[in-house]
Amino acid sequence: MNDITVLIPVSPMPSHPSSEVIDQTIASIRERLPDSEIIIMFDGVGPSLMELKTAYDQHVQDMLWKIEHELTNVTPLVFQEHSHQSSMVATAMDLVKTPTILWAEQDTPLHNDIPFPEIAEVVKTGYANVVRFHHEASVHPEHEHLMLDATPIDVLGVPMIRTRQWSGRPHLASTIFYKYLIGRYWREKMFIEHFLYGYCLAANYDEFRVHLYAPAGTQVRSLHLDGRRKGAENYDPNPS
Repeated sequence: MNDITVLIPVSPMPSHPSSEVIDQTIASIRERLPDSEIIIMFDGVGPSLMELKTAYDQHVQDMLWKIEHELTNVTPLVFQEHSHQSSMVATAMDLVKTPTILWAEQDTPLHNDIPFPEIAEVVKTGYANVVRFHHEASVHPEHEHLMLDATPIDVLGVPMIRTRQWSGRPHLASTIFYKYLIGRYWREKMFIEHFLYGYCLAANYDEFRVHLYAPAGTQVRSLHLDGRRKGAENYDPNPS
């Protein structure tokens, strides 16, 4: 569908120069959103990761070749300096022309069925600013106090749980809302989750309006290839 622009941040991982991790993530997105533009944001290398720079530079070049010759409707943004997620997204949002964005880190492929048209409608109508896609089968007991609903509620026919818990895992969000966050809360050179988690927890619910997609059965709608720590070859593909 053309109502969604996908944002994928990329930074050095031990599995580079291999593209196996991001290839799986892109394939999972294309399977569900064949017509959406994907903006891949290639970060510069920070001082703490200089030992990965050679492999990472090769990875970026290989991906740029794929974008040019193999992939379709993919836009690369290459940052020469270390900019981190927050600064890269602030730049990328100037290119977004759709009412919603899908955030997916390079090692978090989508999983199982996701009714994107219905969920996008929930966001576009304002019932939710953010809809998270869970990486666990159900809400962890330690996180239950962050949920506003004990059981899923029906939102325009979509089962949802309202929550105060922000997550950097894949989520669909309002473009207008993300631009609002950039203007009000953004911090330079940080993981987005690191600063928004606390703001979301402390704010009035109606400001953030975060929902968790909570279908019957397993809630797992994204995986974690853990490319930073292990690399795709060691990933256990069987989700909980």
